[in-house]
Amino acid sequence: MTACAISSQGLSPLQPAVRHRPPNPLLCHVLQVTQAMQFGVPVIATTPAVHGLRIRDTEDGLLATDPSTFAARVVDAYTDCRLWRRLADGGLRSFRQQFGVEVARPALLQVRCRHAWHA
Repeated sequence: MTACAISSQGLSPLQPAVRHRPPNPLLCHVLQVTQAMQFGVPVIATTPAVHGLRIRDTEDGLLATDPSTFAARVVDAYTDCRLWRRLADGGLRSFRQQFGVEVARPALLQVRCRHAWHA
């Protein structure tokens, strides 16, 4: 499993490059973080990279404010299996609470009704 280490400067070498990036760099970071969470990959990120997401430090992901802390968090995740599993499970749970089907369905139904889409 590949770790997703994301900073405000972009992906670290731990994560393969994304082919299609949105034009807004901040949106790009949020999409990368939520994709990692969706697949149960632990997230290690700077606070700007997770802006607007509800990520609890040490539960849903690891957050860092400077390069040395970021590097230490990457080492922690790779060397502690229980931490890795907790972050993977917490990130997936957080993703589902923020973006899962139960959250998306009402919003999509509102759009459908507003625009009178018919199946």
